[in-house]
Amino acid sequence: MRRNPLDDPRSSEAELFALDPIWRNINERRIIQQVVQEDERFIDVPKRPTFVSTERHTKVTAEILSDRWGISLDRARATLRATLQRGTRSAILPLARRYRADRMFDRPCLKGKFSTDTAYFPSKSLRGNIASQIFFHKCGFFTCNHLPKVDDSHMGPTLNRFISDFGIPEHLTMDGAAVQTGRNTKFMDTIRRTTIQHHVSRPYRPDENPAEVGIRELKRRFYRLVIKYQIPMRLWDFVLDYVVDIMNVTVNYSRYSDGRVPLEKITGVTPDISEYLDFTIIYGWVFYRTDGGLGMNEIGRWLGVSHRIGPAMTYWILPRSGIPITTDTVPSHASGNANAGGSGPNGYLEKGDIQVS
Repeated sequence: MRRNPLDDPRSSEAELFALDPIWRNINERRIIQQVVQEDERFIDVPKRPTFVSTERHTKVTAEILSDRWGISLDRARATLRATLQRGTRSAILPLARRYRADRMFDRPCLKGKFSTDTAYFPSKSLRGNIASQIFFHKCGFFTCNHLPKVDDSHMGPTLNRFISDFGIPEHLTMDGAAVQTGRNTKFMDTIRRTTIQHHVSRPYRPDENPAEVGIRELKRRFYRLVIKYQIPMRLWDFVLDYVVDIMNVTVNYSRYSDGRVPLEKITGVTPDISEYLDFTIIYGWVFYRTDGGLGMNEIGRWLGVSHRIGPAMTYWILPRSGIPITTDTVPSHASGNANAGGSGPNGYLEKGDIQVS
């Protein structure tokens, strides 16, 4: 008489699995219940202590953001709803941080109409720049590429850099500057190579180029910071980068932004604003450590986020030498009279100890 595996108590699990897959699911659920019961035994076991702060950015309220960025409470609340704050930082060695996800390296096509124009500034910066090429979208998105000289060799790569960072614009409006519209310029060569639809505005008609309006708003906020915090004009390119970064991650009232921040509207990725919440304002005093975070505390001026040098949460610092450096060992901000071994009375660092010439 043939043995029935279902009726025979001596049947192995393998025979039951081969006969009916339901037995496999029952066995898996039994294993999961055992694991859960084992885990519940260790709920009250204390976790290993760590110096990594998980509350560094969660305490940033709309009121704090409004004061730091100089925006209204409504815009601050909308910005917090439309952005992330996943970055964490420890002020105790070793410095710890979480890295944000990098953008895709492919070049998507950016829908909509973009515009570009050149913004000039009254003095040469510490990095040798005299102007900046601005790319603008009506949703409030900006990007700037600084120029040591406004010629074909420097103007041409600005469009390539924009395409590399964000994508190929579907349509681009520009004025009739020869360095942009010349037949043999690198700028027009990139437009032809990437098949960008372009339009050249008529002379003395700034209303045909939306970038003109964008630059006006950009300079208004730029000079507000320069005057309020008495920032030397030799640092204009750092200030402009900071203004562009803040405007790109701040909700505005443009009908093209749909209540989202401009950077998300262009890239499709919700931005993380952790890098901009550690410090109060540009050109403020901060401490930083030398020798990869193992040296003594030094004091300098915070000049904004470094996007192309170093990992995430790397910043530009103006040290005592007056030559900007980049570092990711910036644990905290400092007051104007912080004791850092300066040359002022009683070893305090005074405002005149950092010279920007």
